[in-house]
Amino acid sequence: MMRKLTHEEEKLRKLYLRDLASGKIQGPPTGKASIDMPWLAGYPEEAITDDLEVKTIYEYLYDSISDEPDRVLINYFGREITAGEILEEIDKTADYLKKLGVKSGDRVALGLAGMPEAIYCIYALNKLGAIAVNVDPRSNVDVLEKDMRRSYSKYYIGLDSTTSNIQVVQNHYHLKDVAILSPLRSAPDNKLMIKFIKGLSRFK
Repeated sequence: MMRKLTHEEEKLRKLYLRDLASGKIQGPPTGKASIDMPWLAGYPEEAITDDLEVKTIYEYLYDSISDEPDRVLINYFGREITAGEILEEIDKTADYLKKLGVKSGDRVALGLAGMPEAIYCIYALNKLGAIAVNVDPRSNVDVLEKDMRRSYSKYYIGLDSTTSNIQVVQNHYHLKDVAILSPLRSAPDNKLMIKFIKGLSRFK
C-alpha cells in the first residue's frame, strides 16, 4: 500500500505534472487524466503552491458578493435577483431550517431542480453545517426512495408537483420534516407562497 503524500509533497507532484503536461519536461504520462491532470498545464505556479484560506462555501460566497449588493446574479423567468437579495434569502432560509430542527451534520435532500431556492438551500445548509443532498425530483418512486435511503436524509425539500412521489416514499422511509415549494415562488408577480408541511400524513 502506497504512503499518502504530505501536503507539500502533493504540491511538488502537481508542479511536476504541470510541467509534464505543458511540455516543459519530458516523461511518460500514464494516459489517465485523473492521474496525469493535464489541466494543470494552464495553472500558474502560485495557483498550485499557495494555500487557500479555509472557509465554508457560504463564507466564500459572502466574501465574494457582499460588497456588491446591487449586482444582478440570477435571472429567473425575467426576474433579476441581486447579490443582496440572495444573501438575505440564504439567511432567511437558514433561520427557518434551524427552527425546523436542522442542525450541523444533518443531511437534507433537495429536489428543487434549477430554482433559486436550490441555491438558497445549499448555502443555508452549509451555513448551518448541514449537508445538502441533491436528488432528481423527476425520478420515479423507486429511484427516489433508493436515493433517500442512500443519503440518510432526515428532511426533504422539493417541488409541489412531486408531492405524490414523496408521499409514497414517506410510507417506507421516515422523514422528520418536509418542505414543499412552488417552482413559481421566485418568478415575477408570483402570489404562491412557500408551504412547509409537518408530516406527510397530513396531506389530503
